[in-house]
Amino acid sequence: MVTPMADESRRKHALAPSVFQPIDLTAARELAQSRAKLLLVDVTASWCAPCRLMDATTWRDGAVAQWIRKYAIAIQVDSDLDPSASGLNVKALPCLIVFRDGQELDRVVGARSAQELLCCLNGLLERRPEIGTLLEDNDSNVSVRQKLAWRLLHEGRHEEALREWLHLWRDEKGQESLYPGLVRLLTEEYPAAQVAIEIERELLADMRHDFKALRKWLCLTHGLGKTEEILEWFDNADNSDFDRRLSDLSLRDARTARSIEHVLQSTLTEHNRWEQLGRILISAQLQIEEAWQHCLFQQVLRSAEENNRWEDVDRLFMESQIEEGRLGVRVDPSDPIYPSVLQSELLGEFRHNVAVLVRALRAAGRHAEEQRVVARALELDRSPEMKAALDEVGVFTAASTSSQGQEPPP
Repeated sequence: MVTPMADESRRKHALAPSVFQPIDLTAARELAQSRAKLLLVDVTASWCAPCRLMDATTWRDGAVAQWIRKYAIAIQVDSDLDPSASGLNVKALPCLIVFRDGQELDRVVGARSAQELLCCLNGLLERRPEIGTLLEDNDSNVSVRQKLAWRLLHEGRHEEALREWLHLWRDEKGQESLYPGLVRLLTEEYPAAQVAIEIERELLADMRHDFKALRKWLCLTHGLGKTEEILEWFDNADNSDFDRRLSDLSLRDARTARSIEHVLQSTLTEHNRWEQLGRILISAQLQIEEAWQHCLFQQVLRSAEENNRWEDVDRLFMESQIEEGRLGVRVDPSDPIYPSVLQSELLGEFRHNVAVLVRALRAAGRHAEEQRVVARALELDRSPEMKAALDEVGVFTAASTSSQGQEPPP
């Protein structure tokens, strides 16, 4: 009997880029050995935006396809659906694992363009793993250092990985908001890293009046899972005019302000601190638009998979940017591929995000902004489920009370 998971796995195989063969890992190992070829195992997941980026671009590139036909057998393994994924010890996606004669030869972690991937693969033909190339090219290039830090960590070279991370962390060009995951893995696998990271946090603690230093301290503290320390600091900072200063910062340095807001929003939401969250929100309207765009793009991807039409998705990816750890893709209403209908399950996160923002804004007494968020949410999603999500946080109850001449409840 075919299980639902097997059905879903087969559907994924059918929709995968044509370079990947619709066989499981065991069969792929046998086929690669019988043909004396390399085995490429691309570990992916439906929720992984960089994985989707490679599916739409790199894995559909003609030169990549030609290389694979000549030198390798390639398969995709879904980290959520395929039981064989658990034995591959993958810590970050996308992850391409290369085998020769049944033995692991190398790993390529993170999204790669077609040119970058071909450089890695050609190096492997010369028995030169990617890490060797990264070490040779490792100078002031932030992107190369990022990849090298992850590779060193995955290979268990923890002291070298920590050294690269520290260099990235102290580099003004480094995007420190991208490194909490690396912080967590470093401290989990290499206890000595905890000491070095704590020293960095201590150096920043006395400079938290400066927003750039605060951003770094929050990033480290959140990465280490020390949310109680964030709350303790916030309770002290909250007695000042922190919310006004953060709002002013957003006009001068939106990137730093939003990074601070992101960590505080996650922490305050986790601890149900709605009134405090409502006071520091600086991007409620923008968050609504971003959450909606995420839903739109997921629907576009589904349609592309179901109809095997990747040209428009390829174009959207080429027009997008990866910033702050997120893939920012915008689907314009005038675009022919703008979805006319969104599948309901895609909207669950959007409705949850709306409810969080509404609850926080109301608790802080920012009723005009709350009403704008509600109006925009209902304009985008008129479904009974959206209205039910708003009703759960008392939107319609508050509106009814207000219409009777009373103040909305906190």
